[in-house]
Amino acid sequence: METTPNGLQIAILIGSVRPGNYSSKAAALVADEFTRLGVTPDLIDPATLDLPMPGMGLNDPGPRELQRRISEAAAIVLVTPEYHGSFSSVIKLAIENMGF
Repeated sequence: METTPNGLQIAILIGSVRPGNYSSKAAALVADEFTRLGVTPDLIDPATLDLPMPGMGLNDPGPRELQRRISEAAAIVLVTPEYHGSFSSVIKLAIENMGF
């Protein structure tokens, strides 16, 4: 991903994989606002990364790609629906695959 002249990049992690989910729509609005401010957004859709269950396959391509994109970002925005008073299982799975 090409960064802006100021070099600031923000990862935006989408917390739902359901088709037509509202998290993706909210993430797109956040990305547009960052772009307007001259910050490079990196929209990360976990559905495209083939993330394994916690503790399994952290060296697989999906987790490595996620780890690379997160490490290149100055900050992470988590966009997630609330499920039973907590984050979505998709966000939890992504966090487990970040390797820290």
